[in-house]
Amino acid sequence: YNRMLRHFAEEASNGGPSNRVSVSKNLWSSIAQDRSELLVELLGYDGLGWGGEGYGNVETEAMRAFLHARAFSIYGGSYEVQANITAKRSLGLPDS
Repeated sequence: YNRMLRHFAEEASNGGPSNRVSVSKNLWSSIAQDRSELLVELLGYDGLGWGGEGYGNVETEAMRAFLHARAFSIYGGSYEVQANITAKRSLGLPDS
């Protein structure tokens, strides 16, 4: 976590974000989605609970994390937009 904060502070002090910000955003989005999907799979049918009888905190939090992780790829620009930014900056192409 501290490394991530240090990374973003460095980017801000260098006059704006580089392609590392886009790469980091896509990487963390992918990790969060994979992690939450694995947890729901491990819980089986219990991992599909949103609330109510038969579902405890572990089950409901697993499903909420799963759904929230889906939104990570949209926050701050979609996965595809971030990939385009990374490609443009890596190749030195102008922003259109």
